[in-house]
Amino acid sequence: MLASGLPELTSKKDVAFVKERLRLDLTPEEAAEYFKHKLEENRDAKTILFNHAFHVMYHGMRNN
Repeated sequence: MLASGLPELTSKKDVAFVKERLRLDLTPEEAAEYFKHKLEENRDAKTILFNHAFHVMYHGMRNN
């Protein structure tokens, strides 16, 4: 992952964080249930909505 060139992945600590968030310890079925729950839990969170809106605007401006 470090060789990907992504600025967010510059250390082993960053890679460990991503691995932890992806829940690689779960079976595919458990992971599907976990992420479904997380999506439902955060669907209407204001910070998530703001983040999404920011990305939409940023990429829209960047592609014009």
